Amino acid sequence: MSIVVTIDYTKKLEYIDKICNDLQSCTGSNFQTKLGHILTSFYDFKHQKFEIPAPLGGDYKNDGWVKESHTFYQVYSPSTPKNNESLASQIQKKFKTDLKGLLEHLKNCKWGGIIEHYVFVVNTFDNNFPPDPNFFFDEIVKTLSQEYSVVFDYKLYNVTDLRRLLLEVTEEKFFLEMSAAMRITHVPNNADMTSLSLIKFMEVLNNKIIDASISLPNGSTDLKRISTDKKININNLDSVSEVINGILDGAALVSHDTFNYFANKPGMEDLVENVKNFVIDKYKELEKIHTNNVDLLEELCIETAKMYGDETRISSSKILVLTIFDYCDIFKKEKS
Repeated sequence: MSIVVTIDYTKKLEYIDKICNDLQSCTGSNFQTKLGHILTSFYDFKHQKFEIPAPLGGDYKNDGWVKESHTFYQVYSPSTPKNNESLASQIQKKFKTDLKGLLEHLKNCKWGGIIEHYVFVVNTFDNNFPPDPNFFFDEIVKTLSQEYSVVFDYKLYNVTDLRRLLLEVTEEKFFLEMSAAMRITHVPNNADMTSLSLIKFMEVLNNKIIDASISLPNGSTDLKRISTDKKININNLDSVSEVINGILDGAALVSHDTFNYFANKPGMEDLVENVKNFVIDKYKELEKIHTNNVDLLEELCIETAKMYGDETRISSSKILVLTIFDYCDIFKKEKS
């Protein structure tokens, strides 16, 4: 069962305001990159995948798409106004050129050859979309639909429309993911910072575990665990020793490597401390109410999963907690 950390409306608006203000201040490729981070998390919340084609070799007029719904995004954020050309004219020209280019590639069976929805996102900065009294966009879509024998709907988005889109998100972890990816350093409070750190840590950890399971035959690894069976014994954890040893001899070693990855990454030192301190502080809190260390360990793993925001990740939280266990920062230490 998944534990969903919902977010109250006021706090949601704070996140949306920071995210959209940051996005609106960008131009050119920075706008497109940050929009990609937002849409990736948004569609993750919707249980769909937003994919951004690698620019190497050409994106075939596809700035991002949702394969399941055949939805294509194209983005326009002018860096500077062009001489003697209005913003309205620039947007119209870009819309027509990009849509025609995309349909040409779809005709040649790129991206599966199917389009059902088309979204053209423009950074209009502090302005609304220019008026369209002659229904230019409707006419272009109608003309190109006939030319390429396709039927699809279209939407014009600016940052104001993205604000409304983000109101659909009800779970805080997705706003934290957007903030992290966009490098928005201010988050509402310390608890959010810890949750953000755990999200980033778990993301890398899970990827490393997958990579290790592929690249290390028979569980072999150059990494070595720190603690021994003695620590399990002196903490009366013998009834779960098989589970603990299984993790410490395998995935927890990858978790050690994940800590090293962040510790050696400039600007990520606080993340390592946030993650370790959360587990240690939560252990000290739970230690006061538990006399059975097996129950203590289990609840510590559950509380870590809750802070991460998803109890389906309980296995990942066990790996993290037992990594801290292996560091000898929680539970009784072995005597040397």
